[in-house]
Amino acid sequence: MGFLNLLSFICLLLIIVFTRYLLSKPREFQFKVIKVQLLLVLLYNIVIHIVVPTKLPIELSTISYFVVPIVLFLNIKKLNVWAVYASILSGALYYFSMIVAGQQMYGHFPVYSYSTSLFNHGTLLMYSMIMLSNVRFFKSERFIIWIGLAITIVYVLLMRPLVTHPGRIFIYEILDAELVNAYFSDFGVVAYSIYYILFVMFLYISSNLVHYFSGKLYIERT
Repeated sequence: MGFLNLLSFICLLLIIVFTRYLLSKPREFQFKVIKVQLLLVLLYNIVIHIVVPTKLPIELSTISYFVVPIVLFLNIKKLNVWAVYASILSGALYYFSMIVAGQQMYGHFPVYSYSTSLFNHGTLLMYSMIMLSNVRFFKSERFIIWIGLAITIVYVLLMRPLVTHPGRIFIYEILDAELVNAYFSDFGVVAYSIYYILFVMFLYISSNLVHYFSGKLYIERT
């Protein structure tokens, strides 16, 4: 296991332990802590996008760095389910990829880059667990997630001509079916059809995550 893989695994364990500690405290304290962390995430990313204006928020996670704090600070209850969904997906997929292949994917990045990414994605995970433990979400709210996904995909596609930053953008690799291009292009239309069908199925199934984890983590408070 490479250094970044191990570091990511340790960070994930610390996030889980710290979140469990927070959940043993009063609700007000939990939200004070996560608000401070999300404020740091928001301010850091505002600075980054001022310093590097070509680095637009395109990935689901970088979009979440702005949307999630706004939803929480302004108490936009209707969008809570979307904020939690985006946080789970962004945080879980990032830490999974870091634990499995972090050294290969990000080993050449500067220390500040993967350190802040670990903190940012870890904060999203903490936020989702705190929200799921304090707010009950229902299956009927999935339509908000579907609308959010549709808006996100349209936004990402519309912003494409403006993206000039040379860095790797995973969401375009996913939408462009880079996996098929690299390994299954000989199968033509069939391969692309199967890929996009599986992609839509994944989004549909993942839209149930918030309701599922809400049932597992929600704590009735008196």
